Amino acid sequence: MQISVRRQSIQDERTAQMTAARNLSAGVSQTGGTQGSGVQAGQQGAVSGGNFNLLGLNQNLQIGNTLFGLQDQISQNQIQMAALQGQANTASGISAIGGSLAGSAGPLGNILGNFFNNQSDPSAPIQNRMNSQGFSVGGA
Repeated sequence: MQISVRRQSIQDERTAQMTAARNLSAGVSQTGGTQGSGVQAGQQGAVSGGNFNLLGLNQNLQIGNTLFGLQDQISQNQIQMAALQGQANTASGISAIGGSLAGSAGPLGNILGNFFNNQSDPSAPIQNRMNSQGFSVGGA
């Protein structure tokens, strides 16, 4: 963008110089000298037209730079928002795992409690009884 503005400003300066030269030539041919008011008005018109064009180019460059800066800020904010969203998703996943573990603590405790409570005293003798078919019942 800056290269384009620089090229355009050089072209506008050339155009202003050519316009001033044409106005000078026309003024001299009409009045016969370079001191007439027509010559001065033509010169001033060429200079002010060139300055007006340069002002417009500089203002457009400034607007473009401002827009570029704002777009950069928006991009940085989007990157930061994506990172924070990833952290929130990770925290949500960890929370879900914790909730699942807490929800299964009751049934898991029952299973493990029943397994270990069958023989609460490790020094107690194991009592095996046989049923009528010869299978062991009770005990550990």
